[in-house]
Amino acid sequence: MWIVAALLLLAVPCWTATLGPLVSRPALYALRLTWSGEASYYARRFHGRIQADGTLHDQGEMTCAARAGAFGDTLVVTRLDTGRSVKVVVEDRMGRDDPPERIVDLSREAARKLGILRAGWTEVNVTVRHSKARRRA
Repeated sequence: MWIVAALLLLAVPCWTATLGPLVSRPALYALRLTWSGEASYYARRFHGRIQADGTLHDQGEMTCAARAGAFGDTLVVTRLDTGRSVKVVVEDRMGRDDPPERIVDLSREAARKLGILRAGWTEVNVTVRHSKARRRA
C-alpha cells in the first residue's frame, strides 16, 4: 500500500510536466485580486496561432495572456497614467522569455482600446473581475 502511494506521488510531477500548457495553473487569484506591472500586446505574427487553452488567437477579440489564473477568467486592465480600462479574457500564458515585470500581454484590439499601440507597453493595474476557479471552489 505504501509503495503504491509513494509511486503515485512521484508520478504527479511527470503528469503536469507532460501536459504542459494544457493544464491551467493553480488559482493564485484566491490570494491576490489585484496586480501592478507592465502590459504589452501580441505581435501580428501570432494571429491565427493556437493558444495555450487550445483556441486560435484572434487579434480582434478582447483577450490576453497572463502569468497566473485560470483560462476563461475575466480581468480588468487599467492604465495607470490615463485611467483607461478594458475587460479581457485569459486565453493564453506568458512566455518564459518575457520580463518578470510584464504581467499581461493583450490582444491588438485590447491594446488599441487601452491606447498603447504606439508605445508598445504601459504600467497597469490588473484586477480579477470574474474567476472561473473561485466559482468552482
